[in-house]
Amino acid sequence: MKKIILTISIILISILTIKAQKLSINGNLDFNIPQSDLSDVAGFGYGIRVGAEYLIFSTDISENLKLNVSGGAEAAFSLFGKEEIAVGFPGFFEQTITLKSNAISANGYLKAGLRINKFEPYVSAGAGFLTGFVKMESDAAYFTDPFSGEQILVSPAMSETDSGTEFLFQPGVGVNYYLQEKVKLTIGASNAFANGFNFLNIRTGLSFVL
Repeated sequence: MKKIILTISIILISILTIKAQKLSINGNLDFNIPQSDLSDVAGFGYGIRVGAEYLIFSTDISENLKLNVSGGAEAAFSLFGKEEIAVGFPGFFEQTITLKSNAISANGYLKAGLRINKFEPYVSAGAGFLTGFVKMESDAAYFTDPFSGEQILVSPAMSETDSGTEFLFQPGVGVNYYLQEKVKLTIGASNAFANGFNFLNIRTGLSFVL
């Protein structure tokens, strides 16, 4: 968690010190599809993402084609759908464990795009840190003695949270559409790899040049 806070602090300092003419801020709505081990404990998720981007390099390739290279930083919160796992012995006792997962991440990235009139397809690659949380909850499970009718506690109620911070690598692709010269609509997709806490991220949002 300390790594996430440090990364966000660096993002804020960078925003305050770079030239505003080449700076844009953005906000996105995220849709996340769990992959790998995460798909065993989490369902389809959603979240929000905010960040800032700085235009590093721009050059005209032809009259209607421009290469833009930018760098940025962003922070995101992701909430995943809960999963339920049934355990026990049918006919004797059964218990349902509910798993709730979410994540906080912060990362920097580089992006290269080719602007063709109002459209700008791009590729990107980012790295940072992700802190994932998995909360496990269940009610107590009892076994009924068939002879005495006595309720015997087999498994107590449980509520505990497991968390960990991992290095995050996030390559992606997408397209920007210029609604105005200083306002862009973005649709993109990326794969978030964080040592088992992996998911496909699909995002859409707006970007504003300051």
